[in-house]
Amino acid sequence: MGHKYEYITKSELKPVRVKIEKVINELQKKLKEVQITFQFHLIGSGKRTLVTRLVGENREFDLDYNFYLQKFDENIEPKEIRSMFIKSLNEIVIKHGFEYVSDGGRAIKLKLIDKKNKTITYSCDFAIMYEDIETEKKFILEHVKVSNKCVWEEEKLGRNYDDKVSNIIANGLWIDVRREYLNLKENNNKQDKQSFSLYYEAVNNIYNKYDWK
Repeated sequence: MGHKYEYITKSELKPVRVKIEKVINELQKKLKEVQITFQFHLIGSGKRTLVTRLVGENREFDLDYNFYLQKFDENIEPKEIRSMFIKSLNEIVIKHGFEYVSDGGRAIKLKLIDKKNKTITYSCDFAIMYEDIETEKKFILEHVKVSNKCVWEEEKLGRNYDDKVSNIIANGLWIDVRREYLNLKENNNKQDKQSFSLYYEAVNNIYNKYDWK
């Protein structure tokens, strides 16, 4: 038997986004001083207001952002780029009531802790990305902890999903995605399978039910 989830309302999500994006804006200013610029995008379930949390006592939820590098010295080692992001974030987040960030491998994790109840209020994953303009391929900066190296890996997850979502919405099928996503969340037995992966799976499941020719 899976867990029971509920959707978070737009009104509840808005101040959370404002708080997180204030941190990101400060990060942009700080890194610009060392000639690194980036754009940020809320992705996955958060982008489509499909953020969920467990019904009951543990009411933690999470968001995912991609940081797309625009200007940076390509001669800088990937590990140094990641270190600059982490160091700068840690100088910023503590002023806004967050814990110091942690390196999760694919993403840098930010957490807001309810210290009274010793629980996580919400968390956020930041992935460092860049897009090759010529090939349109996207790459994610990963920290491979086994070898303690940082490498650029092609990110294939999420490719062409905007077109799929547009078709689904245009045909009045978005409610089906909401139901499917909640179903996948409630029956997910893989702890390492994150929300954005389940979101893409839900979109695929609904999209593949129909002939779009």
